[in-house]
Amino acid sequence: MFRIQKIFYGYWVLFAGTMVMMLLGIAGLHGLGVFFSALQRDYNWSSGLLSGAFALSRAESSFLGPIEGFLVDKFGTRKMVILGMSIMVFGFLLLSTVDGITDFYIALVVIALGTGLGGFLPIMAALTNWFNRFRARAMALATLGVNVGGLLVVVLTWSVDNYGWRTSAIGFGVLVLVLILPIGKILRNQPEDMGLKPDGDIENGVSSGDDINSSVQNVPDTQPGDMTVNEALRSQAFWLLSLVHGIAVMGLSALAVHQIERMVVAGVSLQMAGLVVSIYTGLGIFFRLLSGYVADKFDKRYVIAIFLLFQTAALFVFAQGETITMFVVFGLLFAPGWSGRGAALTALRGELFGRKRFASITGMSMVITNSLALIGPIFTGVMYDATDSYGPPFLVLSGLSLVAAVMVLFVRNARLRTRN
Repeated sequence: MFRIQKIFYGYWVLFAGTMVMMLLGIAGLHGLGVFFSALQRDYNWSSGLLSGAFALSRAESSFLGPIEGFLVDKFGTRKMVILGMSIMVFGFLLLSTVDGITDFYIALVVIALGTGLGGFLPIMAALTNWFNRFRARAMALATLGVNVGGLLVVVLTWSVDNYGWRTSAIGFGVLVLVLILPIGKILRNQPEDMGLKPDGDIENGVSSGDDINSSVQNVPDTQPGDMTVNEALRSQAFWLLSLVHGIAVMGLSALAVHQIERMVVAGVSLQMAGLVVSIYTGLGIFFRLLSGYVADKFDKRYVIAIFLLFQTAALFVFAQGETITMFVVFGLLFAPGWSGRGAALTALRGELFGRKRFASITGMSMVITNSLALIGPIFTGVMYDATDSYGPPFLVLSGLSLVAAVMVLFVRNARLRTRN
């Protein structure tokens, strides 16, 4: 007789994580540029002043990164996601009431606190626990949510154009509020809490999602034991990987704040600018899947370096862009550059440092990563105000991406070197 095989619960965790990353893609990344552009026109704020708000939120994330990592390791993913998403809802309600730059700064800080506590870090920590052999693929699938969030930027720009940014902020807050509890009910911290093992393996090596007579073998993690935070901090890999990640995110954070305004200044309509964002986020779905597959098969350092070269080329084109055609070319290049490196880089961190203190170690690295990320939009905004051009800052960011592509090749196995 036929029987229904039980689905490995890690896939449900992956689904919930993807939903969280979708909300994060709107709240903490692509959607911010839409609100920034609308506020700049309503209040005539300078690019540098708006960038300062984003930088303040990044500075908060840098300071709280180690604390967030500790909290995730102590209380688990589920509690942190519910707490963080609730704070984020409050932040968007505050955003809808903004009537001055101080109000705007406060709203951005609250949103950043929510996305930090309940976003990327707790989800990646959970996936590191639930998946081993398929870790990069699981992370790639989860971060597809960010791409879906980018696709929804078109809806957000339409909403801002037709209903205003205040109503749009309230609407997004309500959407998050509706999704919090269902997502929280699905999430689990680690497979051992449910009597399971990573990837669905069981003691005799048979996958929990396969027939008992199948021959799917449990391929154990061949790395030595998990590293402590102190061991990670003493390793070359921690510092080099943090710098690579931070430099890569400098360009992304600058785009998050300035990409819409940069295209509007060049004569592109708000909705067409949103379409360009949707192009690279939509195409990025394919490249996230490709990255997850190749990163599980090949040396993750080379995978990251190749995708960083695409980011280098994309930022170069964006710096020179004056027409919608050039911005579309930028989108085509940035799709692999942005979407390809993320899952491979996060999976490499799990491979190098292990599961047990993944969130705490990643939280420590966020001090470096977010410190560099906050420089990106400030540097871009100040340079634009000084030169009346977005070309110079994005050319510099393109060059830095090239440097990061070379640096990642020198990362060495942290656990082996430290244990030896």
